[in-house]
Amino acid sequence: MRKLYFIKIYYVIDGNLTILNNTNLIKYHSHQVFWVHDYDNFELIDFSGKLVSITLNNFYYHEITKILNSEHILKQPIPLPNSLNQYFNAVIEDTNDNNAPNIQNNLRQLIQLIFQIDVHTKSTDCITSNISIIEAIVKHINQCSTDNHNCLWFAKRYYLNYSYLSREFSSFMSCPLSEYILGCKIHASACELYRGLSSEQIWEKYNFKSHQDYLLHFKRIHSCFPQEFKQYTSNR
Repeated sequence: MRKLYFIKIYYVIDGNLTILNNTNLIKYHSHQVFWVHDYDNFELIDFSGKLVSITLNNFYYHEITKILNSEHILKQPIPLPNSLNQYFNAVIEDTNDNNAPNIQNNLRQLIQLIFQIDVHTKSTDCITSNISIIEAIVKHINQCSTDNHNCLWFAKRYYLNYSYLSREFSSFMSCPLSEYILGCKIHASACELYRGLSSEQIWEKYNFKSHQDYLLHFKRIHSCFPQEFKQYTSNR
């Protein structure tokens, strides 16, 4: 099965946790929220206690944040940690109560707060140009999943050697660029299926070679064909 692409949001219920995120050694304590993007080089160093996590598909994350204005966010204060705790706990409570409308509203607020903090953090952190470029490529792929771009297109866009970009992306993301593009297309298309489109409408929109090609890739990633996926989601 191919690798899936997510953002993971964690809440430390109790205890202490130390992670290495990219090159930063960070410690978290009880009642703190933190998150990890798929382009982060995340490693757990030490943990004793309990935590709970929410896993989101990257497409959903970018659907919510793509309308936010980074320049406007930088003029505002950084959101307080208590706000993150409030919305995270609300999502968990709503999930336990099976309150779908509230889950969506509180999850949207939580994601927007995370994005605001990311914008402030990345504007002050000293990160290498390579990491910046890879993050930009990841965001572009998630926001423009119907585009027919490949490694050569991105290499030309950022004035990089094709082989160098391919190697750096694979090293940083732990998967080839082509697989990341494919995974995002499949996940975005799953949202289209949920909204009522048929696989016959989708495969050309997302630039697959053929309808059969789309079906096989979808099966490989989701372990079922699009029609089965539609039936399953419609019955939930």
